[in-house]
Order: sequence, then C-alpha cells, then structure tokens
Amino acid sequence: MMKFLDDEGREGTGIGRKAVLRAHAPRPSMSGAECSCGERFATWEEYGRHVDGLVSTPPETREEAIENALADHLGDPYGRDDWDDRLEPSVGDHGLFHCGCGWKSSVPDIGEWRRHMADAILAELAEVRERG
Repeated sequence: MMKFLDDEGREGTGIGRKAVLRAHAPRPSMSGAECSCGERFATWEEYGRHVDGLVSTPPETREEAIENALADHLGDPYGRDDWDDRLEPSVGDHGLFHCGCGWKSSVPDIGEWRRHMADAILAELAEVRERG
C-alpha cells in the first residue's frame, strides 16, 4: 500500500505519489546519493530507480487506488509547512480551475475538472493488481 510515515513519524498519514516523493526525497551526500528513507546509493541513477519503483507500484485494492488518486489531486495536509486547512485545487486567473496535480482547465468550467478527476480515478483503478 502506498502509505508512508510523515515528517513527524505519524503512520499512514501520507497517501499517493506526492507522499512517496516527500518520504523519499534526496539528501545531500558527499558520495553517491542518499534517500530520506535512509537508503544510500552508489549513483543518482540507482536512487532514481528506487523512487521510480515506489511511484510505479500499482495499488492493491480499488480503495487504495481511489485514495491515491484523491491524494494526488486534492492534496495532503501532512508534510507541508504552508497548509492552511484548504485542499490544493483552486480557481485561478480568468476562472480557470487548477488541480492539485498541476492540471489546469482550458475554460472556466468546473465540469471539466470533474471529468479530469473521474479520468484520474478510472486510470488509477485500471492499475489495481489482479488478485490471483
């Protein structure tokens, strides 16, 4: 399951790919690369494979898939210094909707963002591992 400890050690508070990237951020190292999870790598390429492997791990259940999609698009209050009790999506310039994943609507239509969210959830559900 793609859940991680946050910066203060609270279990299960980080969900989604953003949480993976926060939990496995690179640290300065005199030789090779070091991950904030504590693992050390001889090269940055090895570190990249480590993070890529975690981010590309498919969800195991439909519930996990939906949690991941929502976390990646709506945001997560843990691990952020600027959290102000709001989700990340917002309405920006000219009424265009900005999603927490970085996507931006082409017209001022909340329906376009809803379709974007539905597509994201369906794409994540399609990645659920087959039980066998």
